[in-house]
Amino acid sequence: DWYATAVDNYDRAIEAGGERSFHLVLRAVCVARLGNFDQAKEDIQEALALEPKSGWRLFYAAQVYTLAGDRAEAFRHVDLALEAGYARQQFMREPAFEDYRGDTEFLALLESPAS
Repeated sequence: DWYATAVDNYDRAIEAGGERSFHLVLRAVCVARLGNFDQAKEDIQEALALEPKSGWRLFYAAQVYTLAGDRAEAFRHVDLALEAGYARQQFMREPAFEDYRGDTEFLALLESPAS
């Protein structure tokens, strides 16, 4: 129920003229948690079109793709978030990435100096 309520709140904030990209990112994660992955991906793609270099938006995009089971896109967005300066330790703290914490590719990505 919490995620559905949050989606409604983000919809109202967008309708009221709130920062669209900000609210779409958070809405996307909630929608993904509700299992509507197509809508979540649509929301996150729109948000990133508005703010493509935002580290925290890319971090949430990685979460959306992780929740949707799209490992390749999740890892691509992890890399992009790191390139944008998002803190590596946040990926280890975020519960959405729990299944990847023992994944050698994920760990290498987090340790990569190129990111």
